[in-house]
Amino acid sequence: MERGKKQVWKHWIVIKKDKDKKYPRAQCNYCHKEFERAIPKRMQKHLNKCLDAPDNAKSPEIRHNYGSYINEKEQKSSRLLLNKALTLAEMLSSYPFAVQWYQKSAENGNVFAQYFLGICYEYGDGYEKDEYKAFE
Repeated sequence: MERGKKQVWKHWIVIKKDKDKKYPRAQCNYCHKEFERAIPKRMQKHLNKCLDAPDNAKSPEIRHNYGSYINEKEQKSSRLLLNKALTLAEMLSSYPFAVQWYQKSAENGNVFAQYFLGICYEYGDGYEKDEYKAFE
């Protein structure tokens, strides 16, 4: 009775198969990482972490619970993006507060703050509309 190949083999290319070795040398189809000894458990573990591998190559547990398996670098960048979005949403909801910071930065010579402060004066965001001050 011959054992059937596991599903993980569909995502790998056998590079070299020696008769004297139990496990062949294999390469991932997606990121081209090579394994000297292609052990199915290790191969599946690699596919679960491989960023280039499609979802159907990953274990079912990983597919349904992906959020807890993303790497630290991705988690950090996600947190930074979330903080930036929340800060922006907070600033948009409190325009007068943001305009006060533009004013302080503009007084210290910050060119970008001067520009945005001029726009605030031009359109009346946080201040009364004043085209003369906007031009300054």
